[in-house]
Amino acid sequence: MPATLELTVSSNAAALAAQFAAFAKDQLPFGTALALTRLGALVQRGGREQLPKKFTVRAQWMVKAMATTLVRKGDWPNQQVNIGHPFWPMKLHEVGGEKTGGHVGEVYIPTRAMKSMLSPTTGKLPVQFQAHKLLAAGKAEEVTMPGRLGRVIMLRRAVSARRRNADKSTTILRLPANLRIAFLIRSAAKIKAAFGFFPLAEATVRSEYERLFVQAMEEAIATRRVKVAGGAHGP
Repeated sequence: MPATLELTVSSNAAALAAQFAAFAKDQLPFGTALALTRLGALVQRGGREQLPKKFTVRAQWMVKAMATTLVRKGDWPNQQVNIGHPFWPMKLHEVGGEKTGGHVGEVYIPTRAMKSMLSPTTGKLPVQFQAHKLLAAGKAEEVTMPGRLGRVIMLRRAVSARRRNADKSTTILRLPANLRIAFLIRSAAKIKAAFGFFPLAEATVRSEYERLFVQAMEEAIATRRVKVAGGAHGP
């Protein structure tokens, strides 16, 4: 049998109703905003912890970019908390799908050797190593290979570039001419649904929101200030 709370009130019913109406107007929006903001922070933390478990994170900004919003009392009754990642490919990593080449019409997929050149701070290749730059400079060429390899970008000569490291030092990177295949060329790349952020967020809401809401409303009640005679305020 669920626990119940019984109140014995010696008061004018109309006055009591007015008090509850004032409470709902002032404190319920505050408590809900507080609970949703704290819920967002929990989901954000869970997402940040999950990213390195699911992907190779070469740049910490990818983890820190997982953001949440501050819910305001004034947005009542349409309060909501938004948690997400601004890096658009993360949507594909959540739901799966195809990454297309956009206005270029092609996707350049770096080989394992090229991925080793990615910056530890940005997660990107140095500009000199990017496919369109190599092709424009005549340092690489498009070749059609037999079998499943299909169209690829092959180096014609060695290329060097500077990479800034996480400790602000600089490393000289060199792509040897014998690296040969630098990129695969495809019309689209299949992306697997691997992040699992939606199930994590849903599980957090189900397990934590009720507790956070009760806690927030207790704080709202404890800090509420009520008008008394003469216009002064008291606890």
